[in-house]
Amino acid sequence: MRARTPVPNVTVWGNKEMYEDVLTLTKDHASEVPDHHQRNVRVDESPAPVVLEEQIGHLLRKANQRATAIFQSQLGSAEFTLPQFSALVKLLEKGTVSQNSLGRLIGMDAATMQGVVRRLSERGMIERCADERDRRRVKLTATSDGRRMVSSAVQAVARAAEQTLAPLTPREQQTFLRLLRRLT
Repeated sequence: MRARTPVPNVTVWGNKEMYEDVLTLTKDHASEVPDHHQRNVRVDESPAPVVLEEQIGHLLRKANQRATAIFQSQLGSAEFTLPQFSALVKLLEKGTVSQNSLGRLIGMDAATMQGVVRRLSERGMIERCADERDRRRVKLTATSDGRRMVSSAVQAVARAAEQTLAPLTPREQQTFLRLLRRLT
């Protein structure tokens, strides 16, 4: 007679109906599953445990961190952040816009936008002026230095995008970008 090896307790997450299905399956295959295995199964009707590494928010944050690190490594000593680059590119595309509008265009909250604008202004990349119709509004325009900075960074930004997407096939890259656009 073979000695029985101890079997750890097994937890099945779900509901009692699911457990009954497991028991039915076990009974159907009783010769394959020893009795002492069946006794060690318990049903936990609470939700399955959360696995952080499988959560969409966590995965998006990790992907963003990776993309940002690659962006910074490609730009090297340009001392140009991704939010600053985004702000300048959008200003070059739109011309003169309010600070509030620029924040909405690039998906940045007002407090963060204020810091980005202040740093770009201090570096001479953008000009700030009061709106003639509403003195409370600040209008922004890219300067020639800002335009030059974006032009000098274009190749590095393209390399960063390529490196960020490198783990994916060309078809996966297209699909991934299409799906991200749908989420935003």
